[in-house]
Amino acid sequence: MNERIRLLAEQAGFYYTDKTGFIAPAGCDPRKFAELLIKECAEVASDYDGAHYVGTEIEKHFGVEE
Repeated sequence: MNERIRLLAEQAGFYYTDKTGFIAPAGCDPRKFAELLIKECAEVASDYDGAHYVGTEIEKHFGVEE
């Protein structure tokens, strides 16, 4: 399991254990997890020299607000 993905899932209310994987308790927010993941991808894309627009386009494509 990628540690960064696990941390983003936990921010959205999911739990992760080595035995069962992700657990989605009441109150977890799958949409928040998706937005966090998209923002992270956009940030990585924006870090490439001269490609800052790529991250912005990823966010626009998925309708993620800044």
